[in-house]
Amino acid sequence: MTSASNEFMKMGVAGYSILISSGDDGPYPRSSCFTFSLSFPASSPYVTSVGATYITSDSTNDVGVVFSGGGFSKTFAAPTW
Repeated sequence: MTSASNEFMKMGVAGYSILISSGDDGPYPRSSCFTFSLSFPASSPYVTSVGATYITSDSTNDVGVVFSGGGFSKTFAAPTW
């Protein structure tokens, strides 16, 4: 994971933006899941992780789905900013 993340960092310095699906893991409390379980490469600090949304039946609200991934990485430290 670290070597791939380093390559993502190099791509960012070169001007690339990397967008990754957040996956279905994250902080949502499931009956057997009480810790964060983020997917790689979405957990890399050098990518933008994009989660899922849906439009409500009245077509006026965009809502995040509860099973979309996200949260804090247990592998990578939080950025200083």
